[in-house]
Amino acid sequence: MIDGIQTLIEKLSSTHHLDDDEYAALIDQRDDEAAELLASLAVKERQAIYGNEVYTRGLIEISSICRNDCLYCGIR
Repeated sequence: MIDGIQTLIEKLSSTHHLDDDEYAALIDQRDDEAAELLASLAVKERQAIYGNEVYTRGLIEISSICRNDCLYCGIR
């Protein structure tokens, strides 16, 4: 793993933020070792927030009329 990527991963882990060019560098220069480190840090973060609990989320659709025009919505 490239030292610069290690530094970016550590910064992301501690601050939860990178600049746009740092995100781009992280994506462009990512290798298998960096991907494994990112995945392990993501698991630790998830464990810290949710533990071993399982949360579900659902949506009940009353009609197919889109009132809010949300970009992510399947009804849109």
